[in-house]
Amino acid sequence: MACDVADPAQAQALWDKAAERFGKVYIWVNNAGWSDEPGMVWERPEEELSGVGVTNLLGTTYGSR
Repeated sequence: MACDVADPAQAQALWDKAAERFGKVYIWVNNAGWSDEPGMVWERPEEELSGVGVTNLLGTTYGSR
C-alpha cells in the first residue's frame, strides 16, 4: 500500500490495513526516508529541505505511534 508517512492519517491507514490483512502486526519496520539529488545540504533549496525534514523526522514519529 502506498503511503505518505508525512501524513499521520496515511500512516495510521497503513497500520490499519496491515492489521486487517495479517490479523496482527508482530514487527513494524519504520524505514521511511527521502532525499533529492546528492549535494551539500547548505546548497539545497529551502522547499527541498522542508520536505526532507518532514518525511525523515515526522514520518518516523508518525510510524512509531
